[in-house]
Amino acid sequence: MATERDIVPDLNSNELRAVVAVAEYRSFVAAAASLKISQPALTRRIKQVEQELRVTLFSRSTRHVSLPKPARDSRVTRSDCSKT
Repeated sequence: MATERDIVPDLNSNELRAVVAVAEYRSFVAAAASLKISQPALTRRIKQVEQELRVTLFSRSTRHVSLPKPARDSRVTRSDCSKT
């Protein structure tokens, strides 16, 4: 029988902040700057989250980052992630 832990990956706050920053800025470079980490580190963090969730969170090209429609319609912001 599947447990909640099997269904919901255990993402840490840094991973969640990374996802929200890329979603807000639609840019890995700008998101990395806002998080004060390097762009390669942010890219690795997002890839790790995508692997844990087993889903592609962002469509990437050399110049653009976009979200799938359900993600674009959500109202989660960085301030939501910092609330305790």
